[in-house]
Amino acid sequence: MRLSTYSMWKMTRCESTGSAWHARIVAVSVLALLVISLVHVNASEARKSTKAKSADSRVIEGDVKVAGIEVGGSSIAAASSLLDRRLSDTVNHHIFVFVGRRKFGLSAKRAKARLDTLRTAKRAYYAGRDATSSKAVEADEGGVVQKSISVPPAIDYSPAAVKKFAQNVARRVSRRSRDATTKILITKIRVRRARTGLSVDASQITDALTARIKDPTIKRRVRVKARKVLPAVTNGEVKNKYGTVLTIDRKNYKLRLFKKLKLKRTYRIALGQAGFDTPSGLFTIGNKSTCPVWTAPNKPWAGSLAGKTIPCGDPRNPLLARWLGVAGADGVGIHGTGSGGSIGSSASHGCIRMLPSQVKKLYPLVPVGTPIRISR
Repeated sequence: MRLSTYSMWKMTRCESTGSAWHARIVAVSVLALLVISLVHVNASEARKSTKAKSADSRVIEGDVKVAGIEVGGSSIAAASSLLDRRLSDTVNHHIFVFVGRRKFGLSAKRAKARLDTLRTAKRAYYAGRDATSSKAVEADEGGVVQKSISVPPAIDYSPAAVKKFAQNVARRVSRRSRDATTKILITKIRVRRARTGLSVDASQITDALTARIKDPTIKRRVRVKARKVLPAVTNGEVKNKYGTVLTIDRKNYKLRLFKKLKLKRTYRIALGQAGFDTPSGLFTIGNKSTCPVWTAPNKPWAGSLAGKTIPCGDPRNPLLARWLGVAGADGVGIHGTGSGGSIGSSASHGCIRMLPSQVKKLYPLVPVGTPIRISR
C-alpha cells in the first residue's frame, strides 16, 4: 500500500514528538537519581561525623566518678555509653512531691530534663586531665593529692517549668484560714466554725526538685510539710464572746435565752402597744438593777407622775421586780410586771414585760454587755 506525502509527513512528526517526550523523561529520571545520590551521601557523611564524635577514644585519666559511677580509665565514648545505661532511667524517672497524703509527680518531660552523656564524659575527661597535671606538681612539692574526683552530670532542664510545677503544687495544697463567725437569728444562732489554713512554700519545693534533677543520686521523693495558719477568731473565742445571747420574738411574744450559742430557756413576754412599739434591731444589755427606780417620762401617758422619780417598792412603780436596761433603745428594758394578764400581748409603752418569778430567774443569767436581738 502506498502512502501519500501528507501521511508520511504526519508519521514522521509523531515519531519526532514521541522522541522528544522520551528524552525529557530520561533527563528528569537521571536528575532525580543524582539528587537521591547526593542526599544519601550527605546523610552518610553526617552519620559518619556523629559516629566519629561519639567514638571519642580519648581516655579519662585518674580516679574520676560521675554520680558515684567510676569512669576513670575509660574512653570518652565508653564512659558516655556507661552513663547512658546507668543514669538515663533515673533522670527520666518521675520525681514525687508528698504533702501530707497528697502526691504530685514531676515528669522529666514536663521539667524538660535531659541527660547529655557525651558532655558529661568530656567533663570527666577534662577534670581528670587537669587533676593529673596538678598531681605531678603537688607530688613534687610534697602536697596532698585528692584521691577521687566527683564530676556532676550534665543535665539540661527548664527552671521555669520546675518553678511553675512547684507553684501549682503549693496552690493546690494551700488554703486560707477562716475565722469563726456568728449570725444571731431570732430562733437560733447560726455559727460558721473556724478553719485552720495551710501554707506551702513553693520556693522550698522548687529548690528540692532542682537538687534532685541535677543530682540523680538523691532519692526521687520530696516530703514537704505544710505550715498551719491559725484563724484570727477561734471557735472558743466566739463561744466566750457570745456566751449569753437574748432574742425577742415580737410576733410570738417570746424571749429566748441562749447559752454558749445553744437555746437554754424560752419565756412568754408582753411588748409595746401600737404607737409605743418596742424597737427592733441588735442591742446590748447596758445596765441592771435588782430594785429598780422608775423615772416617769414627760409624756402624756405618764399622767400626774410625768417627770417624777418613783422609788423601788413604791406601789406606783410599774417596774415591780428587776431591771435589765437595753442600751441604745431609749429607756426600754426588761422588767417584771404586776399585770400578768398582759403577757402574750402588746400592752406596754415599749418595755419588755415578764412575770416577776421568771424575770428573777433570768436576771442572774444575763451579764451586762449581753447582745439582744429584737425582731421587726
